[in-house]
Amino acid sequence: METANKINNEQLQELELSAIVPSNYNPRKTFTDEDITELAESIRVSGVIQPIRVRPVEDGKFEIICGERRYRASQKVGKNTIPAIVCRYADKEARETAVIENLQRKDVLPLEEAEGYNELMKTGDYTVQSLAQVCGQSEKYIRVRLKLTELIEPIKRLLAENRVSLPVAVELCKYTIEIQKQVYQDHLKPDIQNWWNWKELKPAELSKRINEEYTNQLNHFKFDKTACTACFKNSQNQTLFNDNCGRCMDQKCLASKNTLYIVEKTMRKVQEHPEALLCVSCQFDQTAVEKLNDKGYEVKHLDNLYRFPVLPVEPHLKDYKGKKEYKAALQTYRQAKLNYANQAEEVRQFTESNRLITCLCITLNDIELLYTVTNSSSKNKVKTPAELLDFLQAKSKRNDEIRQEKTIADVKKLVPDMEYKGTFSGDEEMMLYFIMLGYLKRSHWKELGFKEEEIYYSLTDEQRFKIASNLTEDLKILILRDYISASMERAYPGNIYTDFLLKFTKQHIPEQVKEVEKAYQDIFDQQQERIDERTAVARVQLKKQKDKEKASKKQMQIVA
Repeated sequence: METANKINNEQLQELELSAIVPSNYNPRKTFTDEDITELAESIRVSGVIQPIRVRPVEDGKFEIICGERRYRASQKVGKNTIPAIVCRYADKEARETAVIENLQRKDVLPLEEAEGYNELMKTGDYTVQSLAQVCGQSEKYIRVRLKLTELIEPIKRLLAENRVSLPVAVELCKYTIEIQKQVYQDHLKPDIQNWWNWKELKPAELSKRINEEYTNQLNHFKFDKTACTACFKNSQNQTLFNDNCGRCMDQKCLASKNTLYIVEKTMRKVQEHPEALLCVSCQFDQTAVEKLNDKGYEVKHLDNLYRFPVLPVEPHLKDYKGKKEYKAALQTYRQAKLNYANQAEEVRQFTESNRLITCLCITLNDIELLYTVTNSSSKNKVKTPAELLDFLQAKSKRNDEIRQEKTIADVKKLVPDMEYKGTFSGDEEMMLYFIMLGYLKRSHWKELGFKEEEIYYSLTDEQRFKIASNLTEDLKILILRDYISASMERAYPGNIYTDFLLKFTKQHIPEQVKEVEKAYQDIFDQQQERIDERTAVARVQLKKQKDKEKASKKQMQIVA
């Protein structure tokens, strides 16, 4: 039963429920019976107040863009039709609208929200910043949600079932997959009890325990650990603390070996994948990145990185205890293979549309080959020879700037402890006058050959350098005295600059100084005269008081 209403070129219709199909674009996958039943009862009484949003698809069907809960509840209550706004959306628009509108609802689960944001990032049309604006969230909020997609599946299930809190899940997703697996196995599995159960820990305590128990375990590092096997600082070689886990007790040595491994492997991988973009994401070895920067490698920071799909290994009956276990493994394999095919097709489409960029991502203990997706409006086009030449020349210039910046920064650190040798040189004298020229009075600019209107506020560094390089004795004296004059701002009663100020001014303007001194001396003398008069009165009063107290004391002694 179609109405005549039109809303911004979108038709409001009453559609048969049998003609409507759910969408794969909806990030919300969880619909509880309790939730649907409650909504169904509301629809039974009041009907569907807000229309669902659909788009026409094949075979006369309509695909839900948003409103799947209302659709399910209408089915449950036995409705035949539902009000719907019919929109003409392409696949891309349908996906984005479905994700954004559903994510803005209050009851969406954190993992569903995370997957929804991830889907939008994969389109390449959004950055974290633009996604935050569209969804009305902060950039930090979006980044945290995106990190949830990096949780291993067992921990995702715990979060979905509310068996770990969101803050705990956020803390866990900061660590590598290997550490997540081990933490889950040791402390998060359903059968873990008492102190070993970490599900209820606060994030700060969880972080502390993970760092203490796992981040220095040698099996989490990729470098050659041959030398570690005989090292006394390996916990396996300490009888008192033998825990059979191979933990390094020398954090400095461990970090140094790890950094060296990452730097050397990165240099090899860059040779193997010259087209790849070198980058970091969330957690990474900062020292390794700094060393690579020093070697001329440019490392970018990227938010949206994805792993290339890996074909799952088919299980074999001989590897399992019974047919039941094998059947379960086979079912898992088939689903994983289907997921692999979908992901591989997605990667192929990104590659064909020239939107996929290969990345070498530096992590805490390794470097991974990942990919990111560019916006469709900014293709990853190949540079022309002229563009490439401009790019390389700009990069060379920036490398030289970095060299100078770091050289100057480190040399400046040497100055405080520097011991001076030899006589005062001509270069030092020029530097001194260059500095003092910054205090030259505006009225003296003309003596240096400048007109007042030629200088906006003060002499530029270039002007001061030119003057300091070619000074006469008269100009030197002028600059020195202007510098002394400016330094007299530091004169305050009681400090040494006061004496300097008076000596300096009496040498050059003695009469003016004498007038100032006399004016204040006259005022002081008059004030002091009044003070002296009051002082004399106060002394007489004090004498009378003391005489009275003395007489009173004497009288008390006679009575006693």
